[in-house]
Amino acid sequence: MDVPAKGGFSFDLCLRNGMLEKEGLKGPGFRKTGTTIVGLVFADGVVLGADTRATEGPIVADKNWSLAAMSVSESKYKEGLTREEGIQLVSEAIRAGIYNDLGSGSNVDVCVITEGKTEYLRNHELPNPRTYVSSKGYSFVQGQTEVLSTKITPLKPKGEVTAGDAMEE
Repeated sequence: MDVPAKGGFSFDLCLRNGMLEKEGLKGPGFRKTGTTIVGLVFADGVVLGADTRATEGPIVADKNWSLAAMSVSESKYKEGLTREEGIQLVSEAIRAGIYNDLGSGSNVDVCVITEGKTEYLRNHELPNPRTYVSSKGYSFVQGQTEVLSTKITPLKPKGEVTAGDAMEE
């Protein structure tokens, strides 16, 4: 049994999809959200990063990420990254998304998750600050926009991972 290579993009279904399209089947479209999110595992935990358009306080939204960010992540990731290397790589990938996608936010937010600790680095980098501010300014009266519903679901740790346990691919 042939096992596909780890990582990267597979073109296995391109011929099938082309044949189906010629037969009149319209493939699904995609929606560009302009959000860039990157996550990676480092030696002691996980580093998550997002542009400011994808974040709301400590919450990172689950949206699409740009090809520029993916190319940085895939070309520079290595096993055993340190915390600092992980933050640096995630930040570089998010910057690539910001610079190459007009819909992305302008700042880099990072979250570092280690055993028993979560650290939020809000506005960790400000690579593309806004330089124009409207002379009229903006004034929104509190309560002007109706909130239809609010649901906050706290995350709970499910268990402990021991050194010998590994995720299956």
